[in-house]
Amino acid sequence: MIKIMIVDDEEEILNSIFRFLSEKLPQYEYIKTTSSRQAREILKTDMIDILLTDIKMPHWDGFELSSVAKETNPDCHVIFLTGYSDFDFAYQAIKAKCDDFCLKNDLNEEVIHAIQKTAKIIEHHHAAEQLKAPDTLLSDLKNHHSIEFVQQYIRDHIDSDISLNKLAQAVYLSPAYLSRLFKNVTGSNITEYLLQVRIKTAKNLLISSEKQIQDIALAVGIDSPVYFTRIFKKATGFTPVEYRSLFYGKGKLN
Repeated sequence: MIKIMIVDDEEEILNSIFRFLSEKLPQYEYIKTTSSRQAREILKTDMIDILLTDIKMPHWDGFELSSVAKETNPDCHVIFLTGYSDFDFAYQAIKAKCDDFCLKNDLNEEVIHAIQKTAKIIEHHHAAEQLKAPDTLLSDLKNHHSIEFVQQYIRDHIDSDISLNKLAQAVYLSPAYLSRLFKNVTGSNITEYLLQVRIKTAKNLLISSEKQIQDIALAVGIDSPVYFTRIFKKATGFTPVEYRSLFYGKGKLN
């Protein structure tokens, strides 16, 4: 299934685009976020087929996200969304080698056409890849060993900068193949597994140490305490401070 990431720092616009596309093109998988920081992390660890992104955003703009996406997946297609119609932005978008450029105030058949056109290119590419691939991803025991190695690598290096490219190099597989293989073997994608390990490691540090929150964030590979607090609360229902006050000294998680 083609995976599309939608990024816009304005939540109302993001949700409007998400609802519109989910209704008009339900055959695709969608990921949405208002956080360019979160988008960057997902793009580093997951195979996104189409990046549909705003251009002007805090932290990382659409051009920078496009670069990250293509580092992980050179075949990632980029469609820029913007409220700007001036030449400078259009020129930058062309330089960034985007596949299309849509104005946010004109999101109707234009964006549908852009996605459908791009999806056809991706489907042809996927079909060609499948002809070269093994009969089944699960047939070779070596694949399972590769996934076990990747999981252990993530657990051992949770405090470092982990990317799909780095993991693929460690097991001598292409990023695209590793991404599909991981999903088939484990049932979750690498981004989800990475988050699970981060949250579990953070929980253990919160209940068994007196480390500062910013140090725990760094210990799980996140350089922003604010971002760490946000994803921790989303995953657990508690802020790190609240979790520590409730469970400190009650023993490590298995």
